[in-house]
Formats: sequence, C-alpha cells, structure tokens
Amino acid sequence: MFALPPLRMLPLVLLAGACTQHTTRLAAEGSGDLSNPPAPRRAPDAALVASCGSGSLLGPRLDRRPYLQRVGERSARVLFTASGPDPIEVELRRPDGSWVASAVAPPGAAGEPWSAAFDQLDPGQIYCYSLGGVTAAAGFRTAPEQGKVSFLAFGDSGNGGSNQRAVYAQMQTVPFDFVLHLGDLAYETGTAKELESRYFDVYHPTSRSFAVFPVIGNHDDAADDAAAYLRAFDLWDNGVPSERERYYAFDWGDVHVVALDTERITAEQAAFLDQDLANNDRPWVVVMAHRPPYSSGEHGGLPAFRTTFGPILKKHRVPLVLSGHEHDYERTVNLDGTVYVVSGGGGRDTRPVGSSPFTAYAESVLHFLFVEVQGDRLTVHAIDGVGREFDSVAIERPLH
Repeated sequence: MFALPPLRMLPLVLLAGACTQHTTRLAAEGSGDLSNPPAPRRAPDAALVASCGSGSLLGPRLDRRPYLQRVGERSARVLFTASGPDPIEVELRRPDGSWVASAVAPPGAAGEPWSAAFDQLDPGQIYCYSLGGVTAAAGFRTAPEQGKVSFLAFGDSGNGGSNQRAVYAQMQTVPFDFVLHLGDLAYETGTAKELESRYFDVYHPTSRSFAVFPVIGNHDDAADDAAAYLRAFDLWDNGVPSERERYYAFDWGDVHVVALDTERITAEQAAFLDQDLANNDRPWVVVMAHRPPYSSGEHGGLPAFRTTFGPILKKHRVPLVLSGHEHDYERTVNLDGTVYVVSGGGGRDTRPVGSSPFTAYAESVLHFLFVEVQGDRLTVHAIDGVGREFDSVAIERPLH
C-alpha cells in the first residue's frame, strides 16, 4: 500500500527561484517510459474533410466561427456568434448529400452565442453541417455507443502566442475523437475578449469539427466567477442549479468522463461525483480537473481535492485523473489504483518541477496528452511541442 504524502507536500528537489523561473521550453530534455507502442500519427480530420469539406467562410456575418458542443451519441449543438438581427439556419446532411435536419439559430442575447440544436442522430456517424449563406459544409462524428476511443488532453494554453500555436500544430498530427481542456483557456482573467483571441481564434480549425470539453481554471474564474466561460460553452447539466455547468459528465464509447470544478469544491459536487460514478456503466472512467491533487510543481497538490474527492475516486476505482494548473508534466506512480497526470504545458510557459515519492516521471516542457482506450487497455502518450513522444503509461482495466 502506498503511503500518502501529507496534505501539502513541497517538491523534494527545490529549484531556486521556482516562482520566477518561467521559461518556454518546447522540446523535452529527457525521456520517461517509452516501452509502449508510440502514438499513431495522422490528421484527425481527414475523413471529415473528405466527407464534408472544411467549412470555409462564404459571408461576413460571423464574429465567432462555428464550434461544436454537447456532441454525444445522438446529439450535437452548433454554436457561433454573428452580427445582424436575422436568424441563421443551420442545415445537417449526410456525406452523400441526403438531408437530415435543419435548425434555426436565433440571435443570442448580449454576449451569448447563437445555437442550433440537433437530436435523434445516429451513433458513430459522420454528419455535415453548414450555416445558410455564411459557411460551406464542415463535418463531425457523433459518439459511438461503445468501442475504442482516443482523445487529447492539455491545460494552461491560453496566451495566444507562438508557443501555444506550436503545441497546437503538433496536436493536429494525431487522430483524436474529442478534446479535454484542463483549464486556464484564456489568460489573464478569462474575460470575453481574452477568450475570443486566446482560445476561439486559435483552436477554431479543431472546434468546428470536434467537441472540446473544458473545465474551469483559476484564471478562467478570475473575471466575474467564470461568467465569460459559462456563457461561451454549452455543457452537460449536473442537476445543481447553483453550480450549473461548472462540473458535468458525459460518455464516449467505452469511456465515461467526469469534469470537476476545483475552484469551488463543495459537498454538492462531491455528492454528484459519487452518484455519477455509481451510475456509470462504461468500462473506463477518466476524471479531469484544473488543480491537481498531487504535484511537485510550483503550487503543490491541492489538499481539498485529496480529502474531498480522493476517497470517492478510490471507492469507485477510477484509473486515471488528469489535471493542469502546474505548467509542467508530471505522472505519478499508481496510488491506490489511480494514476494522476498533470498536463499544464499547453502553451502559456513552463515552470520548474521537482520530484516527490509519488512521482514516476516529471519534466518542465510544453506538451499535450494523447490518450487511447481500446479493450482492457488505456495508454497515455505525452508529446512535446516539437512532436516527440517523451513519456507514456499503459493502464490495464481494473476488475470489478
């Protein structure tokens, strides 16, 4: 049995001036576990572009280009912002051109996106959508009911600079189904203007065809309790009106994902997590959050995460927990059945990271995670800002 560290554990290797030594290291200097087969490399949207097109702009009305939300087995939402008082019709077709449905997106209220909702879709199928007179068709794929899954995960990206874009360029070399953003989408305080230029403007080639599921980072929460974030995203309902969309859960193939809010750790959220995991029928569970429970970085692990959520994760034998906040990469050893991975290298900067008794591998480098789930095996690949895989871990599904 692994002995848990004290509630606030500082790195054993203390780097001088750790609070001020912010760098922008794109390439990893070392390597962790590279014994697993490397991540496959191919464009994630090749089949979608071939089936539907690239969604090029046809008219000047859009302020924010279309992006997908609530993509599930039978549903999808197309969101955007536009100028003018007239609604825009969003049309959905199959790749062969046959009509599926259309939905009118009315003008959003001040600061609110326009939205077109589609339901009663078929699982695991490609659909092509277009905004009448405004965009050509782009494609997306609904979630499968079961089967293999691959996804990206990263956090702490949103400064809009060249390093963020360099990491993003490498993300487009692996074939994912959806994206998990681990928080701090827009520095410094998550305003609507920052979110526009440092998230939507950067990632629109991905968000137009793939659902991005985010969590609230401390910088996203800084401006009016994440008001701009909550307006911009249409996330799954958690059943708690006072904390609506601050945390949520969804299914994709064999994976159940739970997104937690570490800016407000409440009894209601803990109860939601416990009940949600009790109801889960998927063979794999991944939990994501912004602040990590275990860290050898600048901030250290969050005690409230460990005391509030830790027993629930252990009770339900959650195999993988992903977080950001620390601008580094760190993978723990297996702690009571769970591997914890910090991935806060999405593009902001890098900061020193030490080592602790729970550390399996750590490095200060810009990077992202590519996660594959197939059958009884989940593999996490860590890929740096120049495209080199520098660490991986394979997790076998626990027997219940």
